Order: sequence, then C-alpha cells, then structure tokens
Amino acid sequence: MSCTIRKDILVKKNKETQNQYQIGYTLIEVLAALFIFVILVSMISFSFMRMLKNTEIIKANEERLVDVQMALVTMQFDLSQVVNKPIIINNHDSQGSFYTRNNSLHFYKMGNINPEERFNRSSIEEIEYKIIDGNLVKRSKEDNTSKTTNQILLHNVTSLEWRFIDTRFSNYSLWPPTQDWEFKIPLAIKFTLNLQDLGSIEKMVELANDN
Repeated sequence: MSCTIRKDILVKKNKETQNQYQIGYTLIEVLAALFIFVILVSMISFSFMRMLKNTEIIKANEERLVDVQMALVTMQFDLSQVVNKPIIINNHDSQGSFYTRNNSLHFYKMGNINPEERFNRSSIEEIEYKIIDGNLVKRSKEDNTSKTTNQILLHNVTSLEWRFIDTRFSNYSLWPPTQDWEFKIPLAIKFTLNLQDLGSIEKMVELANDN
C-alpha cells in the first residue's frame, strides 16, 4: 500500500516538473518570433516610406502644374493688352514693336492707368519673353524709365516655340513674316513650352488685333 502511494507521489511530482518546463519558451521560439516581428516592422516601414515618397511626388507635380499654369496665364494677360506702337530708331527711322529676334518675343503692352499722374493715359510697358539658362524669363520696362525688371516665370524649360497666325489664317514661325507686316501684329499666337519633366504644353492666345 505504501509503495503504491509513493509511486503516485513520484508520478505527480514528475508531471508538475514537466508542466513547469512547458510554461516557458525555448530560445529558438523566441528568436523565430523576433524574426517574424522584424519582418513585419520592415514591411510596414517600407510601405509607409513609399507612401510618403508618393505623396511628395504628387505634391511636387501639383506645384509644378500650378507654376506652368501661372506662366501661361501671365503670357496670355500680357498679350491680351498688346499695343501696336512703332519704335523710333536714330530719331527718324522706325520699326514695328511686335517682333521675334534671337529666340525672343518682343512687344509693347498697356501698363498702369495714369501711374503717379505722370501721363494722361495708361503707361506703355515694353515686354520680352525668352529662355535664359533653362528658365522662361519675362523682361519688362515701363516707358520713360531705364530700369529693366527680370522675372523668372518657369524653371526647367527646354525651349519656347511659337507660331504666328495672321488675319488671313496663314501661320509663321517668325514675325513679321514679310516687310509688309512689320507694323502689324498677328491675329493669334500658338505657344509650345517644352519642359524637361512634363514634355510639351501648347497654348493658343488671341490678340486684340486692330489691323
């Protein structure tokens, strides 16, 4: 009887000892769990960084498109106020004020209305658009002043091309196309901005034509 009781006690102690060992985790199990955790964290971090990068790219593209749109609006606004004003050269010769030369577009437009009460009319502003070091630059100078203002409208511009359309709906790459049109302005201009990142963007602008 006593032997049976002792055997039961020993079996019970062995089971308790085995249960104590089974409660903990082995080193391999811990390392495997850590490995899985590291992989999950890496995947989440990669996805998060990718999402941030995509957000930055989208934001940069949106800002770029806004800059392009503002440049086109500025050009359209200036051309909508073109003034056909002959330019006096050497006190007697004259030439038309709307012309292209050395990859630049030159014209005069209406400026401010009676600025500082200097005139009994709106001021006249001399405008030139050209590409300088990959930038679309607007040069402007108000009449009776010698100061020229340079404004960079757009960066990373490969080239600026234009086609001039006259009242007969013929189009030309240069203006004036002939000497007969030297003192006239075109009916419309088709601009093509070639950008390094966005490719080609076209814009048609109609001029206030009194020819």
